[in-house]
Amino acid sequence: MLRAGSKEKLDGGRIKGSMIRSRFDWLKEMHPEIDRKTIVESLPEATRAKLTRGILASEWYDFADLIAVDRAFLERFGSSHPELLKDFGRFSAKANVTSMVNAMTAHEFFRNSVKLHDRFQDFGEAAYEQTGDKGGKMIFRKYPCYSPIFCDSAFGFFEQCVSMFGGTKVKVSEALCQCRGDDSCTFAMSWS
Repeated sequence: MLRAGSKEKLDGGRIKGSMIRSRFDWLKEMHPEIDRKTIVESLPEATRAKLTRGILASEWYDFADLIAVDRAFLERFGSSHPELLKDFGRFSAKANVTSMVNAMTAHEFFRNSVKLHDRFQDFGEAAYEQTGDKGGKMIFRKYPCYSPIFCDSAFGFFEQCVSMFGGTKVKVSEALCQCRGDDSCTFAMSWS
């Protein structure tokens, strides 16, 4: 499951339930015929116990719970949805960013999103660096927990955000990654 040369560390941080809930919102929209219980029942016991009580958007969950959920979705849908993790990121952007599109530019959005980082996860630091009129970098540092699964969903989120703000021919690459031993996960974005 891990990319070649990648590692992950799942302990040491928490994320908001809205991140987990968005995966099940994707399921409801893309596969309404599939009961969410089939995914929940396939989770490790500790995560399953938390999610059977319901998923509260404002509650804190372990980072490991999110990765367990993503793995369960990959097991169920990975072969039919090869870009599943990116799709989760795209879905999240459509659900959460649409209302901001007419109020600011892509650069303003990314600068402002840095200020909201700690509302969705209780670990690490985020920064945005504009690299040109049609380019920028999102930089995430000091993450005690990380996984290439988490990084893969970020690709889709950033691609979709830039597209929603009018960017075309969007390219997103991960120039640096803590999963490869770098000191940050740095996503370089460019567009026309």
